[in-house]
Amino acid sequence: MGGGAPMPSDMAEDSRPLPTTSFEAPTSSARKGQTSEAEVNPELITIPTLHLHGLEDHYLESGRSQLHSYYDLNVSRLCEIDYHHAMPWAKSDTEQLANHIRNMYDEFKPWLWMSGGYMTTSARVPLLHC
Repeated sequence: MGGGAPMPSDMAEDSRPLPTTSFEAPTSSARKGQTSEAEVNPELITIPTLHLHGLEDHYLESGRSQLHSYYDLNVSRLCEIDYHHAMPWAKSDTEQLANHIRNMYDEFKPWLWMSGGYMTTSARVPLLHC
């Protein structure tokens, strides 16, 4: 994707009601007692997202900067693979990515049910960001 701001969404065109349940991010031991990124910067994307970074990608530093600039790190997860700027195709890389997706699903499953399952049934929420 590069280091620019995330692309605008077509959510406004979707007629389904938005979920009314707020999401409370799990607090890691490293962040207990600290102010979350979303409290400091209310412009951050605060839905669970998975970011795939290729360690050989010439946009890697831009992608890392984008992750830290636009996403709440309490609910964002990062998968790094030894690849360039493309979706992985090697079995070990695709298995690693699939494991990250499964882990995120398990971690955020309660929120998925409370929010109407938008993460799993709609393109409205970016689960995977490359």
